[in-house]
Amino acid sequence: MNVSRLDRERPLASWYPDPEQRRHARWLFTCRYLPDLAHHNPSLWAELAGEGHDAATAFIQARWRMMEDMAGLQPDADPDAPGFDLRRVADLDAAPTTIAGRPAVLIHLPEPEHMPEAYRLAVILVEPPAADGSSDGRARVFAQECTFPIDGIPAAVLCEWAADGAHLNTGRL
Repeated sequence: MNVSRLDRERPLASWYPDPEQRRHARWLFTCRYLPDLAHHNPSLWAELAGEGHDAATAFIQARWRMMEDMAGLQPDADPDAPGFDLRRVADLDAAPTTIAGRPAVLIHLPEPEHMPEAYRLAVILVEPPAADGSSDGRARVFAQECTFPIDGIPAAVLCEWAADGAHLNTGRL
């Protein structure tokens, strides 16, 4: 079977020209979907931390699309388009790295438009999955969020999304 694919990549603001819809999509992704995924499936992030930039970005782009599908968000959808419509957010990417000596994935988000939208998220594997499969490991999720400017200069705070869904603000960076 030959399935056609419509492959499109645009900045977030182009997919969501309505500011409130864009803000809602961002919030769902950064404040609910990714933290929940990281806390419930840390072994997935352990694997991703060993991949390259292209694989990490493809993973994050696919998760964005999954979040849109789950939330019923379909910007610029063409119901008559044949095959699969692969939409990517051009200003969303990810890179494997290490933070404090631990494997991590750093997610670069579209530029914040409001406080407290995040500039970046970091998923840090603090406990690796057990080799015998008895433990999935443990991850922590940190956000660098936009806050009130200082003397006209953009500022940020470091926050954590805890496993119980709590949002912990650790202060200005």
